Amino acid sequence: MFKFEARNLRFAYRGRVLAQDVSFVINPGEALIIAGRSGCGKSMLLELCAGLGPSYSGEILWNDWSIRDMTRHDIMEARQKIGFVFQKNALIQNYPIAENIALPVRYHYDTPDEDVRCRVRELLGLFGLLDVAGHFPEALSAGQARCAALARALVLEPDMLFLDEPTGDVDPVTAGLIVRILKDLRARRKVTCLIISHHTGLAQELGCSVKVLDRGNIVDLSAYNSEVDGMFPELTSFLHGAV
Repeated sequence: MFKFEARNLRFAYRGRVLAQDVSFVINPGEALIIAGRSGCGKSMLLELCAGLGPSYSGEILWNDWSIRDMTRHDIMEARQKIGFVFQKNALIQNYPIAENIALPVRYHYDTPDEDVRCRVRELLGLFGLLDVAGHFPEALSAGQARCAALARALVLEPDMLFLDEPTGDVDPVTAGLIVRILKDLRARRKVTCLIISHHTGLAQELGCSVKVLDRGNIVDLSAYNSEVDGMFPELTSFLHGAV
């Protein structure tokens, strides 16, 4: 079980403030989608929350423990229970797909090769990638590459997933498969998820809440009303599909 919390986060990129006083909590087993327009800082926020981002003020807590207070060893141990999918997948181009998926296991543990192959084969089957297990990333379709990145994120059976556009740029069939796998993980293993997406409709499919990053502020859509509408006109345009 994994609890995530962001407290009063503020960070900037090239002098532009992307987040100011951003706070939210994801309790164990819950999922949260953060939506927003392109370029608003969603991906940078996700990387920051996973301990991969730039300098910031505020606090990021994993299971009520600030990552500022963690040693390198503590962070490495915690990351064994974290899966991350980058927006561009970040597959290693000179490794075949099966070895890309196996990387976290080989990095963190001295697991026998047969056990690693068994776990990788299980995930290849789950994502429909058995036929391309020996292929290199450049030979994959966009959907296959996204599935390979997700399989790699799941290989250590994480308690926390950080996902950047998990259903972005994939065909409807692949998107449906990814949604079904995420729903099953939440139902069966109570995996906690922080998801970045352009599409607020994904929340209905996954049964989770949505917050929107708008001009550095986090807006909770469950509290969205006419007053909020007037305060954040760009958010209104985003939600109505105008931008």
